[in-house]
Amino acid sequence: MTLFIFTVCPLLILISYALLFDLAMQSLSTADLILDRWTTRVESGIVLLQGSWLLLLSLEQDQIPVITMGQGFSLASWVMLLSLACAHLRVQRGVLAIFIYGIALLLFFLGLYSGIPYENVSIPTYGWIFALHTLLILIGCSFCFLMGLFGMTYLALKRDLKKKKFGILYRHLPPLNILARMDNIASWCSLIFFSTGMLFGSLLNYQRYQAYWILNRKGIISLVVWSFLGINILSRTVLKKQGRLPAQLSFFCGLLLFMGVLILTFSY
Repeated sequence: MTLFIFTVCPLLILISYALLFDLAMQSLSTADLILDRWTTRVESGIVLLQGSWLLLLSLEQDQIPVITMGQGFSLASWVMLLSLACAHLRVQRGVLAIFIYGIALLLFFLGLYSGIPYENVSIPTYGWIFALHTLLILIGCSFCFLMGLFGMTYLALKRDLKKKKFGILYRHLPPLNILARMDNIASWCSLIFFSTGMLFGSLLNYQRYQAYWILNRKGIISLVVWSFLGINILSRTVLKKQGRLPAQLSFFCGLLLFMGVLILTFSY
């Protein structure tokens, strides 16, 4: 069972992602309904496969899969892909899906690099506060990556429209007002989940170290990302900014979080 969970399942998921990318790229260049259906089936299959793998991992360690950083990245990858699959129940797949597939796959790769296996002796030290803190932070990070993607595509589409270039972005992206609305929703969700997750993180720090905030890489990165998430929302609510500036801030927040993830991944 251990070999199946830590070797076979991740390999099957990677192969499924490769097939999904191939089908999704083909579906962008053609209006073949059969191809689109197969893309949807593979996407749903990965959600089920990766979700089942995380469930097996949870049963194996008797703890939701957030014990190691690698497990956290893998769970965030699945949450993002699950959200996209649910969205595709109501909206048609577009070029944005390719980017979201890429983010989900990148998080899964980072999870494998950081390490999925755990040490049995460490499991009893993780309680419900840690589980809630980790889950909320992961959901907030997923929305942060999405708002960064929405901000980037908004800026790219607006540039193309200004230069009167009506290429693949124009044909497969939603209108600017829809992108701005999606960015706004993702920004609010990211700030709410990230803030709540940091609150539980403070309680966890006090439980362990008798201090609500610890000066380390994770604490500094979290504080910086949270600060810019707040600035992004303030620009929308207090300053009443719309269009370019909020999109730039969203893209910067997503980029900042991505850099923070890389620092945490490769510095341990």
